[in-house]
Amino acid sequence: MSITPFFSIITPTYNRAVFLEEMIASVAAQTFQNFEHIIVDDGSTDETEKLLTELIKQHPKIVYIKQENKGRSVARNLGIDAAKGEYVCFLDSDDAWLPEHLQTLEAATSKQQVPAMFHTGLIWFYEDGTAEHLVKYTDRNSFSSDVEYVIANEFAPNCVCIHHSILKEHQFDPELYINEDLELWARIAVSYPVKSVMKHTAKLRVHGGNTYNVVDDNISPRINAFAKLLGNAEVRKNLSAVFIRNKKRGFLELEIRHLENSRQQWLLNRKLITFLLKYPRMSRNSAKFIMLLYNLPGGQLLKSLVAKTKSQRVD
Repeated sequence: MSITPFFSIITPTYNRAVFLEEMIASVAAQTFQNFEHIIVDDGSTDETEKLLTELIKQHPKIVYIKQENKGRSVARNLGIDAAKGEYVCFLDSDDAWLPEHLQTLEAATSKQQVPAMFHTGLIWFYEDGTAEHLVKYTDRNSFSSDVEYVIANEFAPNCVCIHHSILKEHQFDPELYINEDLELWARIAVSYPVKSVMKHTAKLRVHGGNTYNVVDDNISPRINAFAKLLGNAEVRKNLSAVFIRNKKRGFLELEIRHLENSRQQWLLNRKLITFLLKYPRMSRNSAKFIMLLYNLPGGQLLKSLVAKTKSQRVD
């Protein structure tokens, strides 16, 4: 007689065979063993299928599903549809868990009387050997709602655990490929409790293949995801005007930084003018104003004169 798993672990993967064994080993090492591990291969063209075919022989809790390349949101949703567990956890193929991760979540969920979303603490670990970093979340008391709390902290999927019944109602938006997780967490937080388990048991690998690093523009998709949330009347009711204003200002600052680094001068000038007009009283505006002056016609001459004056003062 088969035993229904308590946790369903969902891992979407695409051409990341190099990380799979380490990720699967971290799942196999869990001190709480009542789980199934659903790995959804999003049309990989590397050695993923061959490797998983072999690993399944060693790890019978793995359920392997392969689909055409449709993106990780579709892959996760396919995993959710196949899941049998009471709670669903997410673990990306390049990440890992500490051995007590599921045990910690099982202890927390056992005290919960109604369906809820849980998150644990997160550890960043680096390919270059840099010391691990314990992520510090902004405290819940800083926000007017749980919706603001999950948007601001952008909880990584590998530290999130959600009751399966919630995910029958809310799933990942296939149109989003960055912040698709944040957008889902926010929709869930409108109607369900968000519970914090402040033990750092989930690990996120920081490397050159992270989505933020491999796309040319990782800012516009984030703006798009936030715009979708603002277009959701129930979500928007849970966001204060101050929170919305601060998020939009933050996005504009990210765009300015990106344009400055990519030397897109005229676009940068437009964004600088927009920022100075929208947020005239920000403390760092003098630096933005100077940047704008330097980018205008004759700005390089002005910049050289200022540099010369400073040099003369030092002499």
